Amino acid sequence: MLEMHQQLLPEKLLLPRTEAAHTLSISLGKLEDLIRSGQLDVVRIGRRVLVSRDALRRLLGDMESQRHGKK
Repeated sequence: MLEMHQQLLPEKLLLPRTEAAHTLSISLGKLEDLIRSGQLDVVRIGRRVLVSRDALRRLLGDMESQRHGKK
């Protein structure tokens, strides 16, 4: 039943910083470092700072490219 309920809920497009850090399995401090360095784009809505799932995917792709020496 829970699985069916989860399928009905749309995936969040924007995540709070704490959820984004959890999704990447990194600390909030490390996530803040990535944001400050410009490696991770954020969306600001009022005072809220949110991270899009697309930005997380781009970051992972960039890191993978660097790891393989493609950048």
